[in-house]
Amino acid sequence: MILTDVINQLDNLDSDDTIYAKKPWTPDTEVVIATEPDDGGLPDQAAKINAEYFIEIFLAKEFLEGWLSSFDQKPSIKDQCLRLIQYAENDA
Repeated sequence: MILTDVINQLDNLDSDDTIYAKKPWTPDTEVVIATEPDDGGLPDQAAKINAEYFIEIFLAKEFLEGWLSSFDQKPSIKDQCLRLIQYAENDA
């Protein structure tokens, strides 16, 4: 799965899960969706692909909903990915 797949399916994903992504983060970055372990480390699936914490699903949903509400026309999935990456790197 890649980040654009996640953005396409965001409304159907469990808000309690977290996105883990391989760096460098791009719309084509390989990702894993998993529940964050109780100890705060990486889930096994994320560690297997050398992914890092990216953002929780609920934060991604909230951020994109707020950002998208400022547009008359919905930005492309790629543009949404790029904006979410910027948010994850600088603000989340």
